[in-house]
Amino acid sequence: MDVVSLRLGKKFESIIKQDIHDFNFGTKTEYIRQAIRELHERLETERAISRLAKVKGFAKRAGYKEPTPEEYERAREKVGREILARFKSLQEKSN
Repeated sequence: MDVVSLRLGKKFESIIKQDIHDFNFGTKTEYIRQAIRELHERLETERAISRLAKVKGFAKRAGYKEPTPEEYERAREKVGREILARFKSLQEKSN
């Protein structure tokens, strides 16, 4: 495993110490790993949305109908529930 050193500065050090205490992280390493996991998950979600936008453009050119606002809302709610469940699962694993 590679070792990474970084300088955080007093502000970030203070934030991390408080979060470790408030959210029961065992170590700074656990805290930082979780932060990296969450950032990676967010970036993957953005990548998927970008791909979906490209597919949507292709589908529109191919003659598929545009979803209604209600269909979009249902899809947003479903994805939101899935993301929340995944986040809770990751949070439970870190504790």
